[in-house]
Amino acid sequence: MTNETRAGLAEGIIQVVLSHPARLLADTLVKAMAEALDTHRTPIVSQHVLLFEIYTAENI
Repeated sequence: MTNETRAGLAEGIIQVVLSHPARLLADTLVKAMAEALDTHRTPIVSQHVLLFEIYTAENI
């Protein structure tokens, strides 16, 4: 959510904004990279699901 998208929602120009929380995305990425570099673990495929936030004019 940016100032521009918030204004677009308030003015009715935009109907909905789907947003991944940037901090959570970055933290999850760094953790996954650190786990991949851990030499004491066996290689595995990991999947991380991050829920997105839904913004509309009614909840800004």
